[in-house]
Order: sequence, then C-alpha cells, then structure tokens
Amino acid sequence: MMPWLGAVLLLTACRADPDAPELVPIEVEPGAVHVPTRSLDFGTVALHGDARQDLVLSNIGTGTLHVHDLQLSDDRHRIHWTLDSPVEFQLAPGETVLVPILLSPLDVVDPSVVLTVVSSDPSTPRVTVELAAQVAGVPVVRLDPDALDFGQVDVGQQLTLDVVLSNLGNDTLSIDSVTLDAQTGFTLTIDPSGTTLAPGQANGLASVTYAPTDGGGHTGLLTFATNDPARPEVSLVVTGTGG
Repeated sequence: MMPWLGAVLLLTACRADPDAPELVPIEVEPGAVHVPTRSLDFGTVALHGDARQDLVLSNIGTGTLHVHDLQLSDDRHRIHWTLDSPVEFQLAPGETVLVPILLSPLDVVDPSVVLTVVSSDPSTPRVTVELAAQVAGVPVVRLDPDALDFGQVDVGQQLTLDVVLSNLGNDTLSIDSVTLDAQTGFTLTIDPSGTTLAPGQANGLASVTYAPTDGGGHTGLLTFATNDPARPEVSLVVTGTGG
C-alpha cells in the first residue's frame, strides 16, 4: 500500500469514529460600550487658557470591551485638544473609566469637534460625542510712537505731542487709567482713561504738552493701565529740553 493512501484511510477512519469527541465552538461574550452623554460643553475658554472635562466610558456587557481608538473628527483642531489617557485600552465587564479631555485654545477659531469612540461592541462599534467650546479673545495694546521726544522748546513756549493707542487683539481693549510721572513742564492734556477700543480700532488718543519753565533737560514716564493680559501696564518715556 502506498504510504499516502494509508494516511488517507486512517484519517477517514478517525472521522468516522463515533467515539471521537465533538469539537464545540467557544462563544466569546462581547463587551458593550456605554457613554452616558453624547456632548460635553466646555463653555467659554480664554485664548491660551485651559479647561478640562472627563468623558465617562463603561462596559455594560458580559465580556471584555476593547476600545480600539479615540478619534477627533477634524485634525486641524487637534492642536487645541489633548486626550490625557491611552487611546487604546480594555474594560472588564462592569468597569468604568474616566477619560480626561483637555482644551487649550491656540487661536479664536471655533475649536468644537466630534470625538468618536471606536470599540469591539458589535451593536455600536462607533459612538460619537460632541466637544463644544467658545473661545474668548484677548485685547492687545499698541502705542505709537513708543517714546515722546519734544526736542528743544524755548522757555515760555510749549509743544504738544500725541500718542495713538491701537487694539491689535480680538476683544475690546479698556484703557483703565493713564498716569504721567514727570518733572515740571510736562502736562497730560488729553487723558483717554475710561475709554474702550474695539478689535482693530486705532483711534485712542493721549496728548502731552511740554512747557519748560527753565533750561536744561527734563524727563518723564507716561503709563497706560489696560486690560491687555500680556501687558496690563505699558509705558513710554517723555523727554524734552528747555531752551
């Protein structure tokens, strides 16, 4: 008998053996994902500020739940968001985890996105959660010029120079107060304290008059207090010489 024919007959005999154990497929119970909310509202967050909320994920199934990925719908907004947890993990039956979600807006464009939970749940393999937020802008003050040099002014004469204030930011700029700390001869003749500038507006005006009463050099410091978070106080030097 050929060797291969014997192997075929032996295999056939084993299959036909009524006493051979029957192979029963093992059924693996699936996990079931549960997300109690389908939206997280971060409210209004300051530009370059921080906000955090936790996404609750639970396995309400009888088997292990495999979370394969946590995806953001718009990659352009990924720079604003941080998922402070692994994006791939497992949950035992009945287990719940908190996924910290951090928002740090880097510009004033609406950062809202949709987060998708991809899992092994056969009935809902993809669960979406809306992440909503609004960004509060910031004012940015600018002074032009950045110094006032009156040059030489004869005693008994006077000269007035202006400072133009601009708002380069994307929120209203408030000029809270203006102070002039200077030697005799300098006077704040136009005080913009209490005024506001809309984003992009460039018509804030402060004026300083120099009327020396004696010869020689004179100096001072003009300071603006505003709601610009980066520069709440900005100053410029004023100088002049009495002739």
